[in-house]
Amino acid sequence: MTGKLIIAITFVLFSSLQASAQGVNEEVCQSYINMFCIRCHTSERICDEVGVKTDSQWQETVTLMTEYGNLDKDVQAKVYECVTTMQPGGSKLCKWKKTSGEKVAATTVSSETKQESPAEAPVEKIFRSIGPQEALRMLQARDDVIFLDVRTPKERSYGAVAGSELVSIVDLVKGNIPLPKDKPILLVCAVGGRSYVAGQVLSRNGYNEVYNLSGGVKGWYQAGLPLTYDNPPVEK
Repeated sequence: MTGKLIIAITFVLFSSLQASAQGVNEEVCQSYINMFCIRCHTSERICDEVGVKTDSQWQETVTLMTEYGNLDKDVQAKVYECVTTMQPGGSKLCKWKKTSGEKVAATTVSSETKQESPAEAPVEKIFRSIGPQEALRMLQARDDVIFLDVRTPKERSYGAVAGSELVSIVDLVKGNIPLPKDKPILLVCAVGGRSYVAGQVLSRNGYNEVYNLSGGVKGWYQAGLPLTYDNPPVEK
């Protein structure tokens, strides 16, 4: 089935869903957008397109997101429903925008009165496991990812994912390794178990965007992706 045919079929499906898109749950939409859209686009860019893009343009955007692996197929229709029914200034994500799509101007006050700043929306935390292909795309598309390997030096000597930095999982979960909390962190181990636990700890400790490489180094290799070798294998 060609890509154009897939897009055409998907558009028909989305059109029928959009006709009944009444009473969209804003909190659900917010979580979907934070989980899938903001990983690649700023909230400002998303809000600038709300009420401007046509339904067909949104359909094409969402379809491409799915084809590139940035959007799970089981929520594809829901994300489309959310972005096509959002109103500028009508959601928490875009509350700083007027209905016309313009940013809200600062209020002029006298020198005797303090200017009140708009309340900042709480940062939506992200913690989830991603597959090798999605991890590769993230590493290629973003230059701010902190990629940590929580295996032992001996395990790493048998092969590692390029760009990852070996750290002690004990020091990591104890908070002995200083890391910025506003940058994405990608964790990897042998098969994904230890890195998942470490990710849970980081997420609970205030790190906003944490990803676990599902399947670990083994899953990466089985997906046909290359490994790098820092040192020759350690013999027993």
